[in-house]
Amino acid sequence: MVTTVIFIIALFSVISAFARTIKEANTEITPFTLIGTLISVTTMYTDETRVNSMIYLIPIFNSAQSLNNILSKTYNTGELLTTILSNLFYAVLFTIVLTRMFNSEKIIG
Repeated sequence: MVTTVIFIIALFSVISAFARTIKEANTEITPFTLIGTLISVTTMYTDETRVNSMIYLIPIFNSAQSLNNILSKTYNTGELLTTILSNLFYAVLFTIVLTRMFNSEKIIG
């Protein structure tokens, strides 16, 4: 869950950096919040036997699926590590993007 929160914070920070005001940032973040909620709910409707291991590379869904597996005591250590590492990878990627945005004259100006 911690890596998921770090990923979400990094994603929302990049999106908010494009906004001119707080109200505009909230408007831009809302669709991503709704999509994240819908993706999290889909774990109730997925069949464990049909879930591919590559699905654990998709942020938000991988965390919801891993949490579902942990609570149902059917988790696989490899899938859990894939979830953690992919979330950290995406968080670092968005942090690098945010750093470059702040170094850019267009965003700061």
